[in-house]
Amino acid sequence: MMSILGSLLPGLAIAVVSAVVSAKSTVHFAFKKFRAERWWDRKADAYAAIIEALHYAKQGTEFNLWYMKQKRRDDINREAAAQITKESKDAWGNIGKAVNTGSFLLCREARKTLGSMIGALETVHGPALAILENQLEAVNQCLEILPAIARKDLSIEE
Repeated sequence: MMSILGSLLPGLAIAVVSAVVSAKSTVHFAFKKFRAERWWDRKADAYAAIIEALHYAKQGTEFNLWYMKQKRRDDINREAAAQITKESKDAWGNIGKAVNTGSFLLCREARKTLGSMIGALETVHGPALAILENQLEAVNQCLEILPAIARKDLSIEE
């Protein structure tokens, strides 16, 4: 009986130790993968929110340019204009927030692109029409560049 127990005990001990180490390693790697996926989700959500905000900023700027060029403004739907204006203001607030909190989620290239856009907007002075045209150009450039930066940062192939 002792000889059977003596021959089984080392094998059983090795199996138990192997099972514990394997289980611990599996849990560790699964948790590490889960954290990486959550981080990726947050980055993807941040990029999507910024690109959406840029879209609304562009829409508001285009509307304001169009509005300034109109000779007759009494035909304009006030509710639609108010909605576009609200979305545009919210968008600029979201873009500013993204620039301020971007170091947490966004890559350096994305932060630099957004910072350059904000910087370009802060340096223009003059007639409102010129300011809006510059604003539209800066937003369009950002919308042209940022999606590619996001895809690269998120390792998404085209």
